[in-house]
Amino acid sequence: MTDFAELQIEQLVGTAAGRKAYSTYIGLLAEAVSEHPAAIGIELMNEPPTIDSAGLYKMFEECYDAIRRVAPDLAVGVSDTGNDPTYADDSRLPAATRAWLRKATHLFYAYHCYGTACGVQGAGKTPADAVANVVKLTEAWGAAAFCTEFGTSGIAEASAAAGIGWTQYQYNGFCNVPCAEGQNTCPNGNKTCMPGTPCAFGACIT
Repeated sequence: MTDFAELQIEQLVGTAAGRKAYSTYIGLLAEAVSEHPAAIGIELMNEPPTIDSAGLYKMFEECYDAIRRVAPDLAVGVSDTGNDPTYADDSRLPAATRAWLRKATHLFYAYHCYGTACGVQGAGKTPADAVANVVKLTEAWGAAAFCTEFGTSGIAEASAAAGIGWTQYQYNGFCNVPCAEGQNTCPNGNKTCMPGTPCAFGACIT
């Protein structure tokens, strides 16, 4: 993390101006896709890099409101720091935020899992412990859950056993834009094209 990145996320979640800017963007995104038959939901932020849970969920609520103004039934995905399924309840959040989460409609909790413990604290934790947290949390909210990204950790099996769907984030060369033979610079001209390295990084979600 750079100082700039830290300041950026602090501004987004910790100030009224930052939350307004981000929620306005999300509202415009929802407006652009709300009538598209393949657009069923929006995950509000991938792997939020902040420990300010109260500010993060306040921003999520403002984004949710912006989406609802243009799309009453578009699914809205919220998540915790890094998309880690660390918590089994929402006691860390302000009472007003907890009340909103319980009345929000078409809400889903997005979580990721990399490594054996999937971000769950404590010795001996497993993907099953992570999924148990997710189940308890989403039951409290009356929300759905979805594992939106994982490596090879057993989280797909644990999620499926709990009736939760998943998508795998597969890093591979199929989605990369390779250097052409004899090419010295990438098409956008701002990166040297080195043999064996891509001009543009991609990842496939399946």
